[in-house]
Amino acid sequence: MERLKRLGLTIMILSLFCMINFFTSVFAEEEKAQLLNESVQVSLDEKAAPTSIIDNKLATKYIFETEQTIKVNSNTPIKSIYILFQHTNNWILLYDKQITSCGLYGFLHEYVELTYEQNTVEMKFPKDTVICDIQIYSKGEVRSTVEKWQPPYEDADMLLLPTHADDEHIFFGGIMPYYAGQLNKKVQVAYLTNHKGEWYREHELLEGLWHVGIKAYPVISEFKDLYSESLDHAKKLYNNDEMLAYQVGLLRRFRPEVVIGHDLNGEYGHGVHMLNAHLLIQAITLSNDSTYMPESIKKYETFDVPKTYLHLYDKNQITMKIDEPLTSFHNKTAYEMAKEGFAKHKSQTKYFKVEDKGKYDCRKFGLYRSTVGLDKSGNDFFENIKIEEKPVVNFNKEKTESSNPVTSSTTQVKKEAKAQESLLRTIRGPICVILGIVIILFTLKLSARKRNRLNR
Repeated sequence: MERLKRLGLTIMILSLFCMINFFTSVFAEEEKAQLLNESVQVSLDEKAAPTSIIDNKLATKYIFETEQTIKVNSNTPIKSIYILFQHTNNWILLYDKQITSCGLYGFLHEYVELTYEQNTVEMKFPKDTVICDIQIYSKGEVRSTVEKWQPPYEDADMLLLPTHADDEHIFFGGIMPYYAGQLNKKVQVAYLTNHKGEWYREHELLEGLWHVGIKAYPVISEFKDLYSESLDHAKKLYNNDEMLAYQVGLLRRFRPEVVIGHDLNGEYGHGVHMLNAHLLIQAITLSNDSTYMPESIKKYETFDVPKTYLHLYDKNQITMKIDEPLTSFHNKTAYEMAKEGFAKHKSQTKYFKVEDKGKYDCRKFGLYRSTVGLDKSGNDFFENIKIEEKPVVNFNKEKTESSNPVTSSTTQVKKEAKAQESLLRTIRGPICVILGIVIILFTLKLSARKRNRLNR
């Protein structure tokens, strides 16, 4: 009798163990991808490749003086590639007779996922391409610092207009982590100037944006970063008509419900910050002017911005709540994320900091212009705005796949495989439960029968 009880108990324990194992396999997080750089073999036009290509350092670069091909062989199958460029052109990814056009959007940080795993891949880069680093990954979830950029939005909920890289965190603080990261609003960032003369700042810019939840690649102008201590001086440094046309083009292109601009006094008195804000208040009128930039109207049509806010503007003020925990960032606050985003700008941290009080308070904005009425709550940029929720689309993958006839032929297979995998994961849970219950009931019934026999 005791032996039968132990047997029944053992079967029940094994059954429960099987159920737990099934549930673990169904609901466990995706396997982490391995960085394969230390184990792969890399060649450049069939010769040993410079170590700078895969040394995980931004400062070491390789310049392609002619068209060249990098070949990567790995014993562990390769599933994705992440390339950090300093200067990029269209390039070609080749594997298993597939040819994929990449670099279509000019991303300095470009992530490419293979349709299926491969032990050998080739990358053909044109002349003048400059690469800082290439990271090779196995199947699984890549680390969070790998930036999977989408192209700029076709239309945006919010347009953020910083002057320099780092202004978006210092003066616009918690906007990006809260609205883009937590609420999943389509927040597009567009810079008035660029930092091509300081190559490292371009990478800091991208790392900072990605860290706080921005997924659409930023727009960066061709205007150089120049310093000025007054509005009049700044006007002399730049072609104001070209800058104004640039801003109007942004408004018509992205058609945002909300636009965020700089302090009219340039925060700490920076003349180019002032110029940015003063041009913006002209641009929001001209954007809806059918006589201004008719060539732009043919492409984008006119647009009347519903709400425009300026940092520190003293009328119709709004104070952001940036001290509440955000579930999208492991319960860190928008203020904490703003500081972490700025910390990615390592070259600038000794000069500035993010503040939630004082004269540069990143929470304070004023409603400069509205077509939808004044705010009443005073803590939400989208008050009085109704936006239809649209699914986030990975435009980069869709356009990359459809742009090449060889790659597009595998797209349907890839989608079907994902659908099958999703269906399998969906039904495995209920099957596990049913199977476990059946095993336990069968075990209990078997034990009961044996007890009855013994009693007889």
